[in-house]
Amino acid sequence: MRFRILGPLDVRADPADSAPATPRAAKLRTVLATLLVRANDVVPFDTIVDELWGDSPPRTATTTLQVYVSQLRKLLRESDPEHGGQLICTHRPGYTLKLTRDRIDTTAFEELHERGRQALERREFAAAAEAQRQALAVWRGDFLADTPRGPLLESTATRLAEQRMAAFEQRVRADLQLGQHENLIGELHTSVAEHPLREELHGHLMVALYRSGRQADALRVFARVRALLVEELGVEPGAALQRLHQRVLSGEKTLLSPSSRTAAGRGHATRSMAPTTDPAFTGRRAELAQLQRLLVEPSAAAAGVIISGPGGVGKSALAAEAALRCADAFPDGLVHLDLHPGRPLSPADALSELRRLGGTRDRRVLLLLDGAVSDEQVRALLPTGPGSGALVTMRRTPTGPGGAASLPLGPLTGPESRHLIEAVAGPQPDDEALAEIVTACGRLPLLLRAVATRMATRPRWSARRVADRLRDEQAWALTLRIGELDVPERLLAAYRTAPDETRRAFRLLALLPAEHFPLWAAAAVLDVPQAVAESVVEDLVAERLLETADDDASSGPVRYRFDALLRPLAARTLAAEEDPAEAHAATGRMCAAYAAAVEAAGEHRHAWFAAERSGLAEVVATAHRARLWEPLLRLVCGTSREFEAAAAWEGWAATHRPALGAARRLGDPAAQARVLCSLGDLCWQQGELGRARSRYDQARALADQAGSSRLSARARVGLADVALERGAVDDAGRLLASALAELSAPGAERVRFDALRALAVTALASGRAGEARGLFAQCADLAAGLRDRRLGAYARRAARQAGAHGVELRPGVWRLTTPRAA
Repeated sequence: MRFRILGPLDVRADPADSAPATPRAAKLRTVLATLLVRANDVVPFDTIVDELWGDSPPRTATTTLQVYVSQLRKLLRESDPEHGGQLICTHRPGYTLKLTRDRIDTTAFEELHERGRQALERREFAAAAEAQRQALAVWRGDFLADTPRGPLLESTATRLAEQRMAAFEQRVRADLQLGQHENLIGELHTSVAEHPLREELHGHLMVALYRSGRQADALRVFARVRALLVEELGVEPGAALQRLHQRVLSGEKTLLSPSSRTAAGRGHATRSMAPTTDPAFTGRRAELAQLQRLLVEPSAAAAGVIISGPGGVGKSALAAEAALRCADAFPDGLVHLDLHPGRPLSPADALSELRRLGGTRDRRVLLLLDGAVSDEQVRALLPTGPGSGALVTMRRTPTGPGGAASLPLGPLTGPESRHLIEAVAGPQPDDEALAEIVTACGRLPLLLRAVATRMATRPRWSARRVADRLRDEQAWALTLRIGELDVPERLLAAYRTAPDETRRAFRLLALLPAEHFPLWAAAAVLDVPQAVAESVVEDLVAERLLETADDDASSGPVRYRFDALLRPLAARTLAAEEDPAEAHAATGRMCAAYAAAVEAAGEHRHAWFAAERSGLAEVVATAHRARLWEPLLRLVCGTSREFEAAAAWEGWAATHRPALGAARRLGDPAAQARVLCSLGDLCWQQGELGRARSRYDQARALADQAGSSRLSARARVGLADVALERGAVDDAGRLLASALAELSAPGAERVRFDALRALAVTALASGRAGEARGLFAQCADLAAGLRDRRLGAYARRAARQAGAHGVELRPGVWRLTTPRAA
């Protein structure tokens, strides 16, 4: 069977078969197309239902889908009796279409496109043009032109259309290098009319016209696209197109030669006598002053300055702005070299490219080296002679190659962020919504500009609507996708080019708590020794895919986190690219590690809990989704007392309610009783006495069912606390007496402490202060044996205050009047 989707859907049993086997019904074509674009992957039922019916599926959606799949199987079997009936397999929770790569036309397109791209990078222009021409010939029309499209097919259409356009642009670039500029003019006029916001196409047309002796027409192309961008988006053309405009305007002769790099900067390098500025550039006053000082002042001049920072922080924009301001100090102009045009240039290739442009020997030029990936790459390019300078941008934190100075770049300030949005989208009166947008974008210029552009192109979208959309991850990704610019994908650029081990770590570490996580937890998730985990995690930090979470690492072990923008992207790559079995195993290792850490904390448990409390609810929720009931219970039961001690009511409930469900799924009455007692304590602490009594009653019955006298006694102590609060002192005394009778065995010291503590409060309620002091003294002895300083301090404090006004019922829980018998 052969399948073609680069055009109307076409299915044939054999390439030479004149009788297509394409489904006639639109719904069947949609189901088949959805399986084709995810060939060999399990496509969940829900995904196909969304594709078919969107937000309004019929009640019979599942049954109807099964009918559609059955009809497709029959159609394929009739077309290819030997193999067709075996192509679609049921794999819970969905279906898989098994297909070798040579059976679908996208494979041919992608392979030819990649061959052409590589040939272009090697400057083999004839081979590049031919490969891209063949790639484009695979297309028969728009992607699935006759098939209704839902979210998955629409996103695939966008991706493939971008690849198709990239193939066309690369073919044009190669043809320009082959001197075909006159033959391209008509084709490019058609293309810019179809894609009016595609700046590179306008750049190619300008070059073709200029080389054909039509300088005025080339300048008119720039004027038209600039007017369109300002009117439609409220932005000026990009820096690369503006540089090309300057070259055409000045009649630069080198641009007439095909050997010169062309158009809007997709090649490796360009030359310009004066860089252009970004009209929406905002802030960075201190950084610009520092760059000017390092590049221009003789007393401070360095071999170069490396601007480093995470994706989207504005490194290239700052470098371009600094180059403009320093232009007068470099009379021989600017040389711009893209060190990562799709793939990193090797140091040797980068040096060769720089020499082709004239290098820096005997010249006073400013090198703008964009997208460096290593110190070695930079070291080979830094100018060694006097009078030249270098501005380098790189994501990794540099180690200072060749005496270059370093300028780490962080996000914009709040006011700078607001100014950038308003420079693109106009004044925004809703201060609160604007502040939320700035926070959601992490104050990164790339994201702020993307959101502002979206606001400018959607006049009906208020700042409040945009802020609300940015709370939802799916809407967040869509809001930050502007035309051909996919901001989330750009933020993942370092991930896409990283080694397999680094990419795996980026995905799996998304399982860990969002606020921060320790190194031992990362080691558990990655299933490697802690020393190996440290190396991998630090590589992620160096690539700006992860960051340290501690302002002062000297105060304790270093902790790590994803920033708010990369974390959802890491979670998305985990879901899309990681083997589900490996993700499940990693989740199990994480939960087991947290449970073991609780158990090993011993007398330092309070400090451990204070450091990890914020993430425990996330760990529990992840374990619950993965149905890891036993590790979940181990972790939760080990932290019950700590939630109480910290008065962390929300986290207490968020961890123990899933734990109760886990205990029930395991059919473990003792575990259920343990968790119910803790939830009873939570209700008691919050003054919900009726619910507390119900929890304790259930716990007592389950403890008796499990044959655990200690847990039964623990439940009765809770019931006694409820009785005391209601003034039923005699009932409390009877419950505590029966509980203490079962708590003499070793291992019950913690419950015995609580029973004696409640009995002391009972004595105070009956006016027996001396007896209460003696009981609190016993509590202090038990606390010493338990090595629990908090309980010991409470017992000694309560003993001193016995008989005074008020009573401390439990550690930190006071009543101003002593309970009295009803």
